[in-house]
Amino acid sequence: MSDAPSNIDPQTLAILEEKLAFYQQELSRETDHRRRFQLQWEIHEIKAELGIASEPPKPPPLTRFDTSRLPTPGPLFIGRNKELAQLDKAWDDTATPENSTTAVTIVAWGGVGKSALLDRWITTLASQNWRTGQRDLQAEAVFVWSFYSQGTEERLTSADAFMEPT
Repeated sequence: MSDAPSNIDPQTLAILEEKLAFYQQELSRETDHRRRFQLQWEIHEIKAELGIASEPPKPPPLTRFDTSRLPTPGPLFIGRNKELAQLDKAWDDTATPENSTTAVTIVAWGGVGKSALLDRWITTLASQNWRTGQRDLQAEAVFVWSFYSQGTEERLTSADAFMEPT
């Protein structure tokens, strides 16, 4: 690509162009709104590395139960019963008057399974119709957000994409 920054070595340039073509092909076939948004974001970030102007993708419309901003985890999930129980406890505690709002952060090194853990937990809750710890109560809304890749490179990041839908 002739517009690529001159500081990108030819091997890296070839890899970025290959990734861009792959993600664009995947996007053309993808129907799941969550995965489409993730692919659009990957394409945007690769274009930025290549010096190609690109608007950030617009997230899918917010719904009452929105998990579209969670990265797609790998297929392997082992153990984590203790962590799943902690998430269940935090979720169930929100149904009491004294704990009406709870935020949970999951912080760890990349690749240790944060997205897989949250995906497993969210999938279980969704299959239970977003149950709470109180009998016959269900969540009014669920909003899941991942700050995956924000601040991992030398670039400015913004909370606007997070604040707008909330």
